[in-house]
Amino acid sequence: MNQEQKENSKKEGSKLIISFIANKYLLETSIWAKLLAIVGLVFATLTLSMAFFANATLPFILPEGILFASGVDSLASGVFLFMGILYFFPAWYMLRFSQNLKSALHNQKNNELNAAFRYQKSFFKFWGILVACSFVVYFLGGLIALIMYL
Repeated sequence: MNQEQKENSKKEGSKLIISFIANKYLLETSIWAKLLAIVGLVFATLTLSMAFFANATLPFILPEGILFASGVDSLASGVFLFMGILYFFPAWYMLRFSQNLKSALHNQKNNELNAAFRYQKSFFKFWGILVACSFVVYFLGGLIALIMYL
C-alpha cells in the first residue's frame, strides 16, 4: 500500500456516519449497559460488604470448633473480597461505556465515542483474560486430579 492509499483510507475512515437506526440501537445499548452496570456495581458492593462482615456473622452460622480451628472466617473474608474486587472492574467499565456512548451520541463528539469504545474494549478484554485464566485453572485442576488418580 503506497502513501496515497494510506492517506485515502485515513480520510475514508474518518467519514463514518452513524445512521438514525444505528444511533437508535446504540442509545438503547447504552441504556441496557447502564442497567447491567448498576446491577453489577450493587452486587460488587454487597460482595465487598460480605467480606467485611464475614468475621462477625460466621460465628453465628458455624460451630465454634470448626470456625476457629480452620480459619474459615478469614478464608471467607478473603474470597468475598477477591470476588467483589474482581466483579467491580467489568461493571465499572460497562458504566463508563454507557455514559460515554450516550454523551457521544447526544453531543456528536468523536472523542467521547472513542472513549466509550475504549471502555467497551477494556470490558471484553477483562472478561477474556478472566475466561482464559479459568481455563488454565480448570486444566491444571484436571491434570492434578488425573495425576492423583493414577
